[in-house]
Amino acid sequence: MSNIYEYICKVAEEKKEQTAMSFKVNNIIKNISFSKMKQDIEAVAGMLKKSGYRRKKFIFISENSYKWVVYSMGIIVSDNILVALDTRINHDEYEKIVKNVEAQGVFYSTLTKNTVGDISGLLQINIDEYEPVNADDSIIFDSDINDMAMIMFTSGSTGKSKGVCLSQKNLISDACCTAEHALINPDECCNIICLPMFHIFCFAIDVMWLFVKGCAIAINSSIIRIKDEIKEFNASRVCMVPMMAEILLNELNTFYNNHSELTKSRVRQMVLGEKFHRIILGGAFVEQTLRDNLASYDMEVICGYGMTEATAAISSEEGSGARKGSIGEILNCNEVRIIDGEICARGDNIMMGYYKDEEATKEILSDGWLRTGDLGYIKDNYLYITGKKKNLIITGNGENVSPEELEGYLYESPVVKEVVCYQKNNQIRALIYPDYQGNKKLKKDEIKEKLEGFIQNMNRKMPMHKHIQAFDITDKELEKTSNMKIKREKYYY
Repeated sequence: MSNIYEYICKVAEEKKEQTAMSFKVNNIIKNISFSKMKQDIEAVAGMLKKSGYRRKKFIFISENSYKWVVYSMGIIVSDNILVALDTRINHDEYEKIVKNVEAQGVFYSTLTKNTVGDISGLLQINIDEYEPVNADDSIIFDSDINDMAMIMFTSGSTGKSKGVCLSQKNLISDACCTAEHALINPDECCNIICLPMFHIFCFAIDVMWLFVKGCAIAINSSIIRIKDEIKEFNASRVCMVPMMAEILLNELNTFYNNHSELTKSRVRQMVLGEKFHRIILGGAFVEQTLRDNLASYDMEVICGYGMTEATAAISSEEGSGARKGSIGEILNCNEVRIIDGEICARGDNIMMGYYKDEEATKEILSDGWLRTGDLGYIKDNYLYITGKKKNLIITGNGENVSPEELEGYLYESPVVKEVVCYQKNNQIRALIYPDYQGNKKLKKDEIKEKLEGFIQNMNRKMPMHKHIQAFDITDKELEKTSNMKIKREKYYY
């Protein structure tokens, strides 16, 4: 296949009137076929080509919808560049990005209209009000697989947000590789989407699998309805961040507690449907207790590793199985090496670079190798993370301590909900947000006592330089980025 459009044509030819996407309109499920989806993508791409746009940048800012997929693919297929933005961005940030990327136009929804405002000279189209006409058969969609296809902005958890430039080759390579590694049967697979499509985890896996493998997708209308809609859409699989998975687990636990005569496997079938069997977790640290509790309902709970700069995935457990402490088997779309203790990856999934930021690109890309910033090791082609290079605590006697390692131990405590470890006044400290919901019977002083005992016991098992010397308790959840990662730097000083 020479570009994404050829994949769209191939899957539409093979699956024709089979359902490609499902979503709700006024609480009624609507199904769209593969042939209809192709026609709608061609209509958007045709409109842009007929208007003379080529290699121009178009911003897309909208909540998840069928049109999100159609317009984003239409932009790429027409040989233009998609700039996908977080719907929570404010107008000032939006204006800066418009100027920085020299956007030609913006596609937005009614819900994001206030963010977009009105910028003179910019083509602005409300996708809820505009319906492009079917494309002329004479239009040729011949974009180059090596050209930039999209710019996706990182969350900015470690500083200012950067525009990650991805080619069609990046998107295709990662999607094909993750799907093949997962050993999925596309005729039996239906992914329900609850993550925002502007996140690479969702776009590169859920959305791109639709085209490269023909895996149908359903759009969750709200995370509070995820339990019901998994069953209603007859979904088999979902990608989630841990916080979403906890909501699902609470629903399962509530049902089980009220029907204790049932097996947990039967509870999963009754609550989520007989077809649903797999949860993929990513985007943030996954507690082992969360994995174990979900797995107790006879489901596969999968983790992997990646980043926007690697078009989502570098390693995955899906299809190859889990190994304790590992973040999955290295995918064959990239090779991985450990250079000076740091995980580095090279392959067709690695980004082209940061938009208009040569210095930052040179810092992270060297001879094609992406320096992930994560420390780790490889064993039998499985990848293991020990911490982040930039987060390393260097003690007064020069010892290196990974805060992630300490946090991993602390998460084993049933009273810890969220935690961040850091260094202050030459002490290793922990800031802990307790699991008040799961420990309702305990008073605050009892929670503190349990934490003190757990940390003392933990310290006994570790060398002196890794001891946690003090901890604080907060009654507020720790501040997070848009993809639910804790903003560490907020708690360092």
